[in-house]
Amino acid sequence: MDKEALLTETDASPPDESAFVVETRKEIEEKISEHYTEIIGLRRRLNALLPTARLPPELLAEIFLAYMNTHENSAFYSFSRYEYHRRFYIAQVCQHWRQVALEDPRLWANIDLSAGPRYVKEMLFRSKKAPLAISGNVSSYEDSSASFELILAELSRVHVIDLIVTRSFLQEFHTTGPRNVPCLRVLKLSRSQDRVTLPLPFLSTLLLSNLEDLSVEGFPLDSFRMLVLPSLTSFSWTTSSVKSTVSSLLTLLRNTPLLCTLIFSYSFMSSDESTTQPNVNLPQLIHLTIRCAPTPCAELLAHLSFPAHATTEIVVQPLSVVPAERSLTALGLIAVAMRDILESEPLRTFVIDSDACYVEFNGWTTVLPRDSRRESLEPKFSLVVFDSGDLWKAAEVVEVVASKLPLSNVDCLKLDGVCGFRTWKRAFRRMVHLTQLHVCETAAYGLPAALGFHSHKKKVKKAVCADANMIATEDDLDPHIRLFPRLEYIRLEEVQFYKVYEAPEDKDFMKQFERALKSMKYDHHKFPHVDILRAVNFA
Repeated sequence: MDKEALLTETDASPPDESAFVVETRKEIEEKISEHYTEIIGLRRRLNALLPTARLPPELLAEIFLAYMNTHENSAFYSFSRYEYHRRFYIAQVCQHWRQVALEDPRLWANIDLSAGPRYVKEMLFRSKKAPLAISGNVSSYEDSSASFELILAELSRVHVIDLIVTRSFLQEFHTTGPRNVPCLRVLKLSRSQDRVTLPLPFLSTLLLSNLEDLSVEGFPLDSFRMLVLPSLTSFSWTTSSVKSTVSSLLTLLRNTPLLCTLIFSYSFMSSDESTTQPNVNLPQLIHLTIRCAPTPCAELLAHLSFPAHATTEIVVQPLSVVPAERSLTALGLIAVAMRDILESEPLRTFVIDSDACYVEFNGWTTVLPRDSRRESLEPKFSLVVFDSGDLWKAAEVVEVVASKLPLSNVDCLKLDGVCGFRTWKRAFRRMVHLTQLHVCETAAYGLPAALGFHSHKKKVKKAVCADANMIATEDDLDPHIRLFPRLEYIRLEEVQFYKVYEAPEDKDFMKQFERALKSMKYDHHKFPHVDILRAVNFA
């Protein structure tokens, strides 16, 4: 209960203008104020007995910083806004917490320019000399120019800039003389409708000798050629409406020998097959992500050189104007580039997921536990191939990629959505060391015919195939070739064993799978274990 509320509760007498009443009321109010101040002091002493109040201020401030960075959602605000305003909630808990929070400038060094100049000025005062992190949308809010002017005066201690900005806004602050920003480590800019390839105003005049992380979305590639510096360790570029070429990107990357992370997403990246540029060596690269059409992706990989331990994530989407044969050829070149990288660290676990619009390949250099969650383990190699306009079939994509990758050392294979006898035989024949096989849903339909093995004594009739998709060729029916000769474990998930359980037929998966398992008894080969999970029509 605050002082005003307490006074209101005791004010029960009617107004009286006599000097006696006025003097008496004044004395009573002074006594109430004295008691109120004493009560506040007693409450603070009481709060001081709590464990959190006995923590050193330095430790309590570290707890505040950790709380501000925790990923906790709010029912009233979006995540980013809720996280940003946590420092204000901290300062309103009690007098001790407020004092600790106000004395630590780090809690106020993250400034949102969208809040207005009055707010920015207060945050600059509270942050004292701490390194600043500047963010916000400065192209669609009022008073953005005034807020940005305040930041320019403190530019020497800015270490992060993360803005939604337009070229016209930056033009207001352009200067012919350079501006030194020695503390800037991270620069993130997004959303611009400009397609001009000239250097951006204001930014082109900055001296960014220590810039480490450059992340740009929506701007032309050539607009930032002055910012790609030898100090960069992370470089991310994303756009969907601005055209660029592989040569322009290679020119930028040639000046980044310390680059550890490269993320490149360009929907309108065009190839330059006649380029004679030498390879770009990135000896420190740890992670590579490329999202573009197959042909420029293959060209880019052909001109990049990076360590074998780097993880790669590639997403390709063929353009409808490019013939399917050309896209498949480019996809094969991508797989060849990955083969050269993966040969020194061969894949041990290989996973293929497919549906109507994409085929996804993931590979690990270790054998994953059977029941592990793959989402929590970053793959060494990831390739996602999207289909646009039914240009190719999933089986063709699998055959092209699997035939080029180094899969001879794979120990564990998981398939979901890829079916067909031809795919099994042609794509996975080189997996001679495979011991674990996980098959989900429709991917199992080609499995029995692929596993079926004929001894030397048993004659093979080419006209009779155990599977409707089976292609009777000399190579496919060669009795000397056995798929997965070291297979020890099979897991079948959500597989339909009978089409109609009450009326089983020979062509049902269950019958074919039984025959395949029996055929493996030849040459004293037998599966020690088969797991069946969430089966359909199976008892």
